[in-house]
Amino acid sequence: MPAELRGHTAEPVEDQHAAGLQEEQARDDAQQEERDLLEQFHGTDSWVEGDSMGVLASRRLGHARIGSRSMGRTDPPRTRSQLAEQAQALAALHRSGRPLVLPNAWDAGSARAVEAAGFSAVATTSAGVARSLGYEDHERAPVEEMLAAAARIARAVSVPVTVDFEAGYGLAPAVMIERLLEAGAVGCNFEDTDHAQGGLVAMEAQAERIAALRASAERSGVPFVLNARVDVFLHEFPDEEARLDEGIRPPSPIARRAPAASTRS
Repeated sequence: MPAELRGHTAEPVEDQHAAGLQEEQARDDAQQEERDLLEQFHGTDSWVEGDSMGVLASRRLGHARIGSRSMGRTDPPRTRSQLAEQAQALAALHRSGRPLVLPNAWDAGSARAVEAAGFSAVATTSAGVARSLGYEDHERAPVEEMLAAAARIARAVSVPVTVDFEAGYGLAPAVMIERLLEAGAVGCNFEDTDHAQGGLVAMEAQAERIAALRASAERSGVPFVLNARVDVFLHEFPDEEARLDEGIRPPSPIARRAPAASTRS
Protein backbone atom coordinates (compact mmCIF):
# COMPACT_ATOMS: atom_id res chain seq x y z
CA MET A 1 0.00 0.00 0.00
CA PRO A 2 1.41 3.44 -0.87
CA ALA A 3 2.67 5.38 2.14
CA GLU A 4 0.35 8.31 1.53
CA LEU A 5 -2.71 6.03 1.86
CA ARG A 6 -1.70 4.27 5.06
CA GLY A 7 -4.04 5.05 7.91
CA HIS A 8 -6.48 6.81 5.59
CA THR A 9 -10.10 5.82 5.79
CA ALA A 10 -12.41 6.83 2.96
CA GLU A 11 -15.39 8.91 4.05
CA PRO A 12 -18.62 6.97 3.46
CA VAL A 13 -20.74 8.26 0.59
CA GLU A 14 -23.67 8.73 3.00
CA ASP A 15 -21.61 11.09 5.18
CA GLN A 16 -20.54 13.12 2.16
CA HIS A 17 -24.16 13.42 1.08
CA ALA A 18 -25.25 14.49 4.58
CA ALA A 19 -22.50 17.12 4.73
CA GLY A 20 -23.63 18.49 1.37
CA LEU A 21 -27.21 18.72 2.58
CA GLN A 22 -26.09 20.54 5.72
CA GLU A 23 -24.14 23.10 3.69
CA GLU A 24 -27.12 23.64 1.41
CA GLN A 25 -29.44 24.10 4.40
CA ALA A 26 -27.01 26.59 5.97
CA ARG A 27 -27.02 28.64 2.76
CA ASP A 28 -30.81 28.55 2.64
CA ASP A 29 -31.05 29.62 6.29
CA ALA A 30 -28.67 32.54 5.69
CA GLN A 31 -30.68 33.71 2.67
CA GLN A 32 -33.94 33.45 4.62
CA GLU A 33 -32.45 35.43 7.49
CA GLU A 34 -31.46 38.14 5.05
CA ARG A 35 -34.96 38.21 3.56
CA ASP A 36 -36.47 38.44 7.07
CA LEU A 37 -34.27 41.41 7.88
CA LEU A 38 -35.31 43.15 4.67
CA GLU A 39 -38.95 42.48 5.46
CA GLN A 40 -38.52 44.06 8.87
CA PHE A 41 -37.21 47.23 7.25
CA HIS A 42 -39.46 47.39 4.20
CA GLY A 43 -42.69 46.17 5.78
CA THR A 44 -44.45 46.02 2.42
CA ASP A 45 -43.48 45.52 -1.19
CA SER A 46 -44.36 49.13 -2.05
CA TRP A 47 -40.82 50.42 -1.53
CA VAL A 48 -39.00 47.59 -3.32
CA GLU A 49 -38.35 48.08 -7.02
CA GLY A 50 -36.76 45.46 -9.26
CA ASP A 51 -36.17 41.84 -8.45
CA SER A 52 -35.50 40.62 -4.93
CA MET A 53 -31.95 39.52 -5.72
CA GLY A 54 -31.14 43.07 -6.79
CA VAL A 55 -32.43 44.34 -3.45
CA LEU A 56 -30.41 41.72 -1.57
CA ALA A 57 -27.31 42.64 -3.55
CA SER A 58 -27.90 46.30 -2.74
CA ARG A 59 -28.15 45.44 0.95
CA ARG A 60 -24.93 43.41 0.85
CA LEU A 61 -23.12 46.27 -0.87
CA GLY A 62 -24.46 48.62 1.75
CA HIS A 63 -23.12 46.42 4.52
CA ALA A 64 -19.72 46.30 2.82
CA ARG A 65 -19.67 50.06 2.47
CA ILE A 66 -20.76 50.83 6.00
CA GLY A 67 -18.92 47.94 7.58
CA SER A 68 -15.64 49.49 6.50
CA ARG A 69 -16.26 52.44 8.79
CA SER A 70 -14.85 52.44 12.27
CA MET A 71 -17.49 52.00 14.97
CA GLY A 72 -15.79 54.91 16.72
CA ARG A 73 -16.28 57.19 13.72
CA THR A 74 -16.47 60.87 14.68
CA ASP A 75 -16.71 62.87 11.49
CA PRO A 76 -16.57 66.64 11.92
CA PRO A 77 -19.90 68.47 11.67
CA ARG A 78 -21.11 68.95 8.10
CA THR A 79 -20.66 72.38 6.58
CA ARG A 80 -23.69 74.55 5.83
CA SER A 81 -23.29 73.91 2.14
CA GLN A 82 -23.24 70.15 2.75
CA LEU A 83 -26.30 70.43 4.97
CA ALA A 84 -28.05 72.45 2.27
CA GLU A 85 -27.32 69.75 -0.31
CA GLN A 86 -28.67 67.07 2.01
CA ALA A 87 -31.80 69.12 2.75
CA GLN A 88 -32.44 69.46 -0.98
CA ALA A 89 -31.96 65.72 -1.42
CA LEU A 90 -34.40 64.99 1.41
CA ALA A 91 -37.00 67.38 -0.02
CA ALA A 92 -36.65 65.75 -3.44
CA LEU A 93 -37.68 62.40 -1.94
CA HIS A 94 -41.14 63.85 -1.21
CA ARG A 95 -43.03 63.32 -4.46
CA SER A 96 -46.73 63.70 -5.10
CA GLY A 97 -48.47 60.36 -5.41
CA ARG A 98 -45.55 58.41 -3.97
CA PRO A 99 -45.37 58.75 -0.17
CA LEU A 100 -41.92 58.55 1.36
CA VAL A 101 -41.77 55.54 3.69
CA LEU A 102 -38.79 55.20 6.02
CA PRO A 103 -38.01 52.84 8.90
CA ASN A 104 -37.15 54.65 12.11
CA ALA A 105 -33.74 54.65 13.79
CA TRP A 106 -33.06 55.13 17.49
CA ASP A 107 -29.26 55.05 17.63
CA ALA A 108 -26.16 54.99 15.41
CA GLY A 109 -26.31 51.24 14.89
CA SER A 110 -29.93 51.15 13.74
CA ALA A 111 -29.29 54.20 11.52
CA ARG A 112 -26.45 52.37 9.78
CA ALA A 113 -28.71 49.36 9.29
CA VAL A 114 -31.33 51.57 7.63
CA GLU A 115 -28.74 53.06 5.29
CA ALA A 116 -27.30 49.61 4.57
CA ALA A 117 -30.76 48.36 3.59
CA GLY A 118 -30.75 50.89 0.77
CA PHE A 119 -32.91 53.72 2.12
CA SER A 120 -32.05 57.22 0.91
CA ALA A 121 -32.62 58.92 4.27
CA VAL A 122 -32.82 58.13 7.97
CA ALA A 123 -35.74 59.21 10.16
CA THR A 124 -35.47 58.99 13.93
CA THR A 125 -38.20 57.94 16.36
CA SER A 126 -38.68 60.08 19.46
CA ALA A 127 -40.05 57.12 21.44
CA GLY A 128 -37.21 54.81 20.41
CA VAL A 129 -34.51 57.38 21.12
CA ALA A 130 -36.01 58.38 24.46
CA ARG A 131 -36.42 54.78 25.64
CA SER A 132 -32.90 53.86 24.53
CA LEU A 133 -31.76 56.67 26.85
CA GLY A 134 -33.91 55.47 29.75
CA TYR A 135 -36.83 57.87 29.42
CA GLU A 136 -40.40 57.77 28.17
CA ASP A 137 -41.69 59.49 25.04
CA HIS A 138 -43.58 62.82 24.88
CA GLU A 139 -40.67 65.12 25.71
CA ARG A 140 -39.81 63.34 28.96
CA ALA A 141 -36.16 63.04 27.90
CA PRO A 142 -33.84 66.05 28.37
CA VAL A 143 -33.48 67.98 25.14
CA GLU A 144 -29.68 67.91 25.35
CA GLU A 145 -29.67 64.11 25.42
CA MET A 146 -32.07 63.92 22.48
CA LEU A 147 -29.92 66.31 20.46
CA ALA A 148 -26.76 64.38 21.35
CA ALA A 149 -28.42 61.16 20.15
CA ALA A 150 -29.42 62.89 16.90
CA ALA A 151 -25.82 64.01 16.40
CA ARG A 152 -24.50 60.48 16.89
CA ILE A 153 -26.99 59.20 14.32
CA ALA A 154 -26.08 61.91 11.78
CA ARG A 155 -22.35 61.19 12.21
CA ALA A 156 -22.90 57.47 11.63
CA VAL A 157 -24.50 57.74 8.16
CA SER A 158 -23.91 59.53 4.88
CA VAL A 159 -27.59 60.02 3.94
CA PRO A 160 -29.83 62.90 5.10
CA VAL A 161 -31.26 62.63 8.62
CA THR A 162 -34.65 63.92 9.71
CA VAL A 163 -35.37 64.02 13.45
CA ASP A 164 -38.65 63.36 15.26
CA PHE A 165 -38.43 66.44 17.46
CA GLU A 166 -41.93 66.15 18.91
CA ALA A 167 -43.25 69.67 19.72
CA GLY A 168 -39.84 71.33 19.98
CA TYR A 169 -38.94 70.57 23.61
CA GLY A 170 -39.67 74.18 24.57
CA LEU A 171 -36.96 75.66 22.35
CA ALA A 172 -37.53 78.95 20.56
CA PRO A 173 -37.89 78.47 16.78
CA ALA A 174 -34.51 80.01 15.89
CA VAL A 175 -32.74 78.00 18.61
CA MET A 176 -34.48 74.79 17.57
CA ILE A 177 -33.43 75.09 13.93
CA GLU A 178 -29.87 76.02 14.84
CA ARG A 179 -29.46 73.15 17.31
CA LEU A 180 -30.81 70.58 14.86
CA LEU A 181 -28.46 71.83 12.14
CA GLU A 182 -25.56 71.66 14.58
CA ALA A 183 -26.50 68.03 15.22
CA GLY A 184 -26.33 67.34 11.48
CA ALA A 185 -30.08 66.99 10.84
CA VAL A 186 -31.67 68.57 7.76
CA GLY A 187 -35.31 67.93 8.60
CA CYS A 188 -37.67 67.26 11.48
CA ASN A 189 -41.15 66.24 12.52
CA PHE A 190 -42.93 69.04 14.39
CA GLU A 191 -46.21 67.97 15.96
CA ASP A 192 -49.18 69.91 17.32
CA THR A 193 -49.50 67.98 20.59
CA ASP A 194 -49.24 70.24 23.65
CA HIS A 195 -47.11 68.14 25.99
CA ALA A 196 -47.24 70.71 28.80
CA GLN A 197 -50.98 71.34 28.91
CA GLY A 198 -52.34 68.30 27.13
CA GLY A 199 -54.47 68.16 24.01
CA LEU A 200 -53.62 69.94 20.78
CA VAL A 201 -52.07 73.34 20.15
CA ALA A 202 -54.63 75.68 18.57
CA MET A 203 -54.37 75.67 14.78
CA GLU A 204 -53.62 79.40 14.59
CA ALA A 205 -50.86 79.16 17.19
CA GLN A 206 -49.35 76.12 15.49
CA ALA A 207 -49.37 77.90 12.14
CA GLU A 208 -47.46 80.80 13.68
CA ARG A 209 -44.91 78.40 15.17
CA ILE A 210 -44.38 76.72 11.81
CA ALA A 211 -44.01 80.10 10.11
CA ALA A 212 -41.36 81.09 12.66
CA LEU A 213 -39.48 77.83 12.11
CA ARG A 214 -39.56 78.33 8.33
CA ALA A 215 -38.27 81.89 8.67
CA SER A 216 -35.45 80.69 10.94
CA ALA A 217 -34.51 77.97 8.46
CA GLU A 218 -34.38 80.48 5.60
CA ARG A 219 -32.08 82.72 7.61
CA SER A 220 -29.77 79.74 8.22
CA GLY A 221 -29.22 79.25 4.51
CA VAL A 222 -30.35 75.60 4.68
CA PRO A 223 -33.70 74.60 3.09
CA PHE A 224 -34.61 72.64 6.22
CA VAL A 225 -37.45 70.13 5.64
CA LEU A 226 -40.30 70.70 8.09
CA ASN A 227 -42.86 67.92 8.44
CA ALA A 228 -45.84 69.41 10.28
CA ARG A 229 -47.39 66.41 12.00
CA VAL A 230 -51.10 66.55 12.84
CA ASP A 231 -51.93 64.52 15.96
CA VAL A 232 -55.72 64.79 15.88
CA PHE A 233 -56.11 61.01 15.83
CA LEU A 234 -53.94 60.56 18.93
CA HIS A 235 -56.12 62.56 21.34
CA GLU A 236 -59.53 62.17 22.98
CA PHE A 237 -62.65 63.60 21.37
CA PRO A 238 -66.32 63.20 22.36
CA ASP A 239 -66.87 60.94 19.36
CA GLU A 240 -65.33 60.05 16.01
CA GLU A 241 -67.43 62.61 14.18
CA ALA A 242 -65.98 65.40 16.34
CA ARG A 243 -62.48 64.04 15.73
CA LEU A 244 -63.03 64.04 11.98
CA ASP A 245 -64.50 67.56 12.06
CA GLU A 246 -61.37 68.82 13.82
CA GLY A 247 -59.11 66.96 11.44
CA ILE A 248 -60.64 68.51 8.30
CA ARG A 249 -61.58 71.93 9.76
CA PRO A 250 -60.40 74.64 7.35
CA PRO A 251 -57.77 77.01 8.73
CA SER A 252 -58.56 80.56 9.74
CA PRO A 253 -57.11 83.49 7.72
CA ILE A 254 -54.26 83.67 10.27
CA ALA A 255 -53.36 80.03 9.77
CA ARG A 256 -53.56 80.38 6.00
CA ARG A 257 -50.79 82.97 6.08
CA ALA A 258 -48.28 80.38 7.35
CA PRO A 259 -45.93 78.81 4.76
CA ALA A 260 -46.99 75.45 3.42
CA ALA A 261 -45.42 72.41 5.04
CA SER A 262 -45.71 68.68 4.74
CA THR A 263 -48.36 67.11 6.97
CA ARG A 264 -48.84 63.68 8.46
CA SER A 265 -51.84 62.60 10.47
